[in-house]
Amino acid sequence: MTQTTPKRTRPELPRLVEQIRALLVFQRYLTVLAILAALIAAALAENLADQTSPFNPRAWDAAHRIPMRLFAVSIGLVPVAIALAVCGKLLWRHWTWVYLLLLLAQAAVVGVIVLAVTTGYAAIIPAILYSVLTVWIIVDLFLPEVLRFFWTRTGR
Repeated sequence: MTQTTPKRTRPELPRLVEQIRALLVFQRYLTVLAILAALIAAALAENLADQTSPFNPRAWDAAHRIPMRLFAVSIGLVPVAIALAVCGKLLWRHWTWVYLLLLLAQAAVVGVIVLAVTTGYAAIIPAILYSVLTVWIIVDLFLPEVLRFFWTRTGR
């Protein structure tokens, strides 16, 4: 006779915490797409920059500055994507530091959105979708149900 070991199941999350988890998954995939888009744009801009005349130093410097900025933006998004993945995985743990990491990641996302929009590197529709998603997550983070989930020991 063989014994079967019971599967460990995760506890059910409150409705709004589960909603945040789902939104984090979506935001993580959008962040990875943004990284890929920035890398592709940087490669295309570098290709165009190589075609500028080195005899005009101002044009050559300006043309090479754009790919470096795009590359820096894409590299800056990598820790954000990692933080979003960690937060999404560890929501079930009820750890307070996950909430703080989540707030920090959302602050970084807001910074990236502001930087991308003010420098003109963001396409309008994706930036609006990403912004709406970010605001939705930030608003959810300050709702009483979510705060209670992370900051109190009762009800766990």
